[in-house]
Amino acid sequence: MKNYLVCYYILQQCLYESLEDNLAALLGKISPELWENGKVIDPDIFREWNSVLDIDNMTVKQLQEKLAEKLDTLGTGFEKTISIVKESSFEYFLSQAKERMYEYLCDNDMKTVLLPPWEAMMKKMVWQQMGTIKGKRILDFGSGTGITSEHFAGENDVTAIEPSKESVENRWKDKPYSQLCGSIELLKDIQDESFDIIICHNVLEYAEEREQIVREFARLLKSDGYISIVKHNRAGRVMQMAVLLDDYDKAEALLDGKNSTASAYGEIKYYEDNDIEKWCDKLEIQKIQGMRTFWDLQQNQQLHKDIFWQDRMIKLEMRVSELDPYRQTAFFHHLTVRLK
Repeated sequence: MKNYLVCYYILQQCLYESLEDNLAALLGKISPELWENGKVIDPDIFREWNSVLDIDNMTVKQLQEKLAEKLDTLGTGFEKTISIVKESSFEYFLSQAKERMYEYLCDNDMKTVLLPPWEAMMKKMVWQQMGTIKGKRILDFGSGTGITSEHFAGENDVTAIEPSKESVENRWKDKPYSQLCGSIELLKDIQDESFDIIICHNVLEYAEEREQIVREFARLLKSDGYISIVKHNRAGRVMQMAVLLDDYDKAEALLDGKNSTASAYGEIKYYEDNDIEKWCDKLEIQKIQGMRTFWDLQQNQQLHKDIFWQDRMIKLEMRVSELDPYRQTAFFHHLTVRLK
């Protein structure tokens, strides 16, 4: 979607100089301002523009050529616009268009478009599974770059804790929330029963003090609150190694109970869902939902970028998220945990 939006805003700036009626008509037809809830009016036009113009993987010159070529295929009446696109001022148009695109995404709560498709899908799924949340005190532990913190910050009081200074410096912060840099030592300074919801997504696999962290969560949680934990599922990882990555040795090692690694965070120290209850006898798992059961098995990477395919895949994933055997082989599990 971001490619489409950037091109739209480039052409909008071109219109200010070309004043071509054909361009005005085209912009009126493809304008995102006419979309409803982020849904494009004409999927075919969207796919066509989005696939032809790959902003991230083109040089400025290549983008100029592709955009001019695209306009040329639309027929006559774009001569002035094509000339403007080919000029040196195009780089300025491009920078301005990217700013407009970012503003549009922020205004319409669609910033997940900026994420890699698999990450955007993960965020959308877990947010759907958590449901609408308003007026709550939320702790986001291991908040990373603040994507989930910002998502809930609009209508909730959010405190985010993240050990990585780099992540904190580069965090999403268009909506206000409290950001702390640290780990379990910060939890110990917070008073009992402070939070309605505690979020801990893809964190405990990499934490040395995970049992202590879970016990701190139980202390900080209000009696009617819950903890949202997203974790790797070993069975799903075996599927990934055997089917997607063709790595039989790692699949065998995982079946033998050994750990694996993640490129960004190091060793993945797997744990079972019910370990949460073993680490803290005050907690019980209320619900287990699967995530990424089908997504990664589709190896056509171009499809992953298609927002219409994404929507249908998320709908399908949500349908089976609590059904076995689909849940058993999902790449991730989402645990909803409450006090006994």
